[in-house]
Amino acid sequence: MKYSTPAEMNLHAVWLHLAADSLDNGGVLLAAFLHEAGLPDKPTVVAMKLLVAILLLFLARPLFISCACSLLQSLAWAQRVPASVDPTVLNRCLMRIEMLPGCKGTANQHFWELAPGQIHGQ
Repeated sequence: MKYSTPAEMNLHAVWLHLAADSLDNGGVLLAAFLHEAGLPDKPTVVAMKLLVAILLLFLARPLFISCACSLLQSLAWAQRVPASVDPTVLNRCLMRIEMLPGCKGTANQHFWELAPGQIHGQ
């Protein structure tokens, strides 16, 4: 899954939070029904919690990958600019910055895409 806006990432995270709460509550209810049917308490609750955790990890995988890619961009030593940035546009922006009064130049520029479509630099 590729997010096109930061709002999509946030909505997915909110949806996952609601799903986690709902699945957790459903697991507790199911464990209570199984307990009433005569199954032992502890293994039933542990099995329900494990099932919910595995399901949530599967559902959250796209969000984890997207966040990890954003956080690990600084480890790409050779690349100081996200792949989604057009180098010619970036060079024009840097030239405009260098033309500002009082600016003596730029050095060691680093840019990160913190969320889809939001690029920040220093």
